[in-house]
Amino acid sequence: IFSTSACWLALKFPCTQETLLLRVRSISMATGGSSPTEVDVLTHLQQLHSSPAAASSASEWLSAFQAKPAAWQICHNLLANPQWISAAPAVSHFAAQTLASKTRVGLDTLGGPGSRAAFRDALVTHLTTIYRAGPRVVVTQLAVALAAVMVHMEEWVDPLPAVLSRLCASTELSMVLLEWLTVLPEEVASERVLVPGLRRATFAAQMLGHTDMVLQTLTGLLPA
Repeated sequence: IFSTSACWLALKFPCTQETLLLRVRSISMATGGSSPTEVDVLTHLQQLHSSPAAASSASEWLSAFQAKPAAWQICHNLLANPQWISAAPAVSHFAAQTLASKTRVGLDTLGGPGSRAAFRDALVTHLTTIYRAGPRVVVTQLAVALAAVMVHMEEWVDPLPAVLSRLCASTELSMVLLEWLTVLPEEVASERVLVPGLRRATFAAQMLGHTDMVLQTLTGLLPA
């Protein structure tokens, strides 16, 4: 809490081969054509972490996948399946990390405002349901993605109070709330979030207008 407060005031993966391979084989999907599928992603993750001979090519494939528009929906689908949290944490981590990387670059390949809003809502849903108790590495990446979406989505007017309200809805969301409040000012200031300087400055000023609200929320999390 204190380190998170400081950020605002300053502005004022383990997975076994057997487990993952079992899960990959348990999924039945059509994999024809050149478009990547969930099975493709799971197969290459399994190769990356259990097959030294194939690790290099698997890493190259996964990196290329992350740049494809299809990665948005595939990663969302993987994150929406809670089996990976315990069966193969690397899957959820990779999916969340991919979304964080893509949102930092921009939302153009998502489509129009409706698609961006749906993606935003999906991130909040992931954070407040399946991943409300972790794993923390996944929560961090999803929080980064949400922060980057906030910076990019000019049509989302004054988003901070709306997200704060959702993440304060339950004490069970305290870890998620703290993680989001920690990464938000970091992402706003980061050049990895590719937005024009004017947009960054405008959003930062808007965010600073809510500093008192954020500090009050953090104070409420302190033990009595």
